[in-house]
Amino acid sequence: WIKTDTPGRVIIAWGSSGVPGGIWEFATTAAGQLRVGVGGGFIEGTADVCDGAWHHVAVVAENDGSPNINEVRFYVDGLPDEPGLNASNRVIDTQAGPDVTIGQSHGALFFEGTIDEVRIYDRPLSNEEIAALAP
Repeated sequence: WIKTDTPGRVIIAWGSSGVPGGIWEFATTAAGQLRVGVGGGFIEGTADVCDGAWHHVAVVAENDGSPNINEVRFYVDGLPDEPGLNASNRVIDTQAGPDVTIGQSHGALFFEGTIDEVRIYDRPLSNEEIAALAP
């Protein structure tokens, strides 16, 4: 869950930026949509989540043996968020590195707002599971 009216900030991040595809940054764009960057590649959603209201936000990366940034799915308030801009076709290759950070990524600006109930799963959640998390 996030609540903010300040776009362009990192929600959660981990990994090492020294390898293409090696860092994972879940953030908002300068225009207020969701964004995942993986070091050399990114994908953005289309829903505005920086409107000062609470939003349940989720990102799912399927593991089909060769995870790629263009396979990432966004959800806002339990519903799929259509992908918008996809700048590149980049393999996700998250590397061991700095610990998970919430509200900041390795020198990026601090998240301005509130973040609540952060969860990281070791498997991709289904549409139904995400909908159940965002009543």
